Amino acid sequence: MSIFPKILVGLDLTDMDQSLLDYLDFFKAGSPPPTVHYLHVSYAMQLPTMVGGRYTREMPDPGLNDQLKAELLAELQNRIGEEEAVVSVIEGTISRQMLDYMERKQLNLAIVGKKKVSLGSGVAAKRLLRGTHASVLFVTEDPPKTLDHIMVAVDFTPYSEHGMRKALALAKAQPTPPRITMVNVYDVPTDQAFRISRTEGQYARIIRENVESIVPEYLARFDTDGLELGVRLQENTHYNAAKHLYELAGEVSPSLVVMGARGHSTLTALLLGSVTERFLSYNTRFPTLIVRE
Repeated sequence: MSIFPKILVGLDLTDMDQSLLDYLDFFKAGSPPPTVHYLHVSYAMQLPTMVGGRYTREMPDPGLNDQLKAELLAELQNRIGEEEAVVSVIEGTISRQMLDYMERKQLNLAIVGKKKVSLGSGVAAKRLLRGTHASVLFVTEDPPKTLDHIMVAVDFTPYSEHGMRKALALAKAQPTPPRITMVNVYDVPTDQAFRISRTEGQYARIIRENVESIVPEYLARFDTDGLELGVRLQENTHYNAAKHLYELAGEVSPSLVVMGARGHSTLTALLLGSVTERFLSYNTRFPTLIVRE
């Protein structure tokens, strides 16, 4: 079955579009192929009040008129290269229009670009991630051209289990399955926290041994046949799991990072920022898939 049955690709008519289309191909693997919607949101430009009045008649309409919309659609169709592609051009605020479109069409995955320097300081991406029930793939600039290595961040909760399952399904759908590295950043309490006669080093050893004992049982939940799978465990010495995850990504150089996220509510939107959003704020190098159940 499709990894994600209904996908949205947000195109902005920049060089980033080709990278999004390249990564879309990885998610088109599997059968049946997904339904793909391509969307371009044209910023709703408004003239300042002082410019109105007698000057309005002398200035071109700044909005998305029929001619401009037709030209944008033609350019998008040319970039996509699919005669039967579902392509839409909408005027408005990027995050709001994308969220509305995804809700109306009941889409499962949004593929969007993540630039090193964003004019909106990444606000649209953050609003999209917090506002949608769907999974989101953030494709960075100049990403790897092949999907040969997936890094999956897990914390052994049901949320990260969803991410692991999607990563495995994606890997198995590829003609040549990529290798997978499962990573876990674990916390070690200080001896002051327990006030018993153990050193911090002893705590670290005990916790690591406990995590190591959990791994085989955890992996037994998944079908990993035919896949090359490795495990990396990292003590949270920075007291910042997101920073460790970014450093681990730098060490293993994945084509894709996969992270499971909590559900969708006001509370979980706030909790989302603790690790996932912080990782995204650090990350300008690795395409990242945030998976919701």
